[in-house]
Amino acid sequence: MVNNIKAFAKFIDQPIMISQFNRAMPRVLTGAGTLFWAVDTYDSFKKEGNKRKKKKEAFKKAVVIGTTIASAIAAPKVASKITKRPLMNSVMQVRKSNITTIDEFLKTSKESEQVNEILKKAKREPISFKNIKILMRKLKDKEIFNTLIPEPENITSKEIFSEIGYLSVFGAVPVVGGLAGGIAADAITRDKIKQNIPNKINEGIYQYLANIFSTVQLF
Repeated sequence: MVNNIKAFAKFIDQPIMISQFNRAMPRVLTGAGTLFWAVDTYDSFKKEGNKRKKKKEAFKKAVVIGTTIASAIAAPKVASKITKRPLMNSVMQVRKSNITTIDEFLKTSKESEQVNEILKKAKREPISFKNIKILMRKLKDKEIFNTLIPEPENITSKEIFSEIGYLSVFGAVPVVGGLAGGIAADAITRDKIKQNIPNKINEGIYQYLANIFSTVQLF
């Protein structure tokens, strides 16, 4: 049971899998945001009411969703620049590292055909849960396994606060983007700009503090 838990932890913690997920996020966010806006707008127009007002509201929501998504996509780079933290490696960078590591290992170590085939595939794609378990058993005394999928680090209290700082900036960027989008949408539609700004700022602060609280709870 313990080995299965450790194997699963290794499976979801693969750098190449995390990088692939990170690369897919812009498409996922854009698709999810577009779908939400389309469904919400469709439901709104099905109901009775002022069509002109509904068009304006649909436009405003599109601006807010668009700016929030754009800022969420930009958040990693912004947070990295502000906190001086390196960006996550791209899929190409992880693959290049895996190819070098595995090629060097296979030059000097004789493994079974099964292990060799798994490692060759691992150069460019994530290792399956089943194959993770095989490598844990076959390569348990060899460093390559932890090189491909590093063990969790024990971080200090200073590093914890640094991590919280990074995540705080990361979470603030989409909030600011959505707030700016809401104000811009009001300005374009000339819809009570001055009256709406305080409420939007309060909503943004509330959302930001909620993000901070959730982050602290994780630690």
